[in-house]
Amino acid sequence: MNEHYNPPFDDMTESERAVADFLNFQGMWWQYEQPIFLKDDKYRPRVWSPDFYIPRLAIYVEVIGNNYANYDYRREVYSKNGVPIIFVYPNQNGWKEFLLSELIAIQRDRDELTRKFKGA
Repeated sequence: MNEHYNPPFDDMTESERAVADFLNFQGMWWQYEQPIFLKDDKYRPRVWSPDFYIPRLAIYVEVIGNNYANYDYRREVYSKNGVPIIFVYPNQNGWKEFLLSELIAIQRDRDELTRKFKGA
């Protein structure tokens, strides 16, 4: 697959399309609903599909666009599995700046961790 190909937006919500457009504008290649293997709160194996995966950064993005999903539970499961994920609210002002600042923060944390490696 061409690494600069992003799928059509036919199956996306309006909020997801907004995030996809923003990622495209930033020149970030993303994959839509890339499955990820997790263990839930009872350590049962599960496959979830966050809305976006940015392969070059190895970071997921979950778009909060409905009221029926339990996003606190999702945050907890992703955290326990060590999955770098950012939850964004495209209907709120400042979400683009928030998304960029979180991407940068995750990368900074990774840089700090690798600087601590011994013998490198």
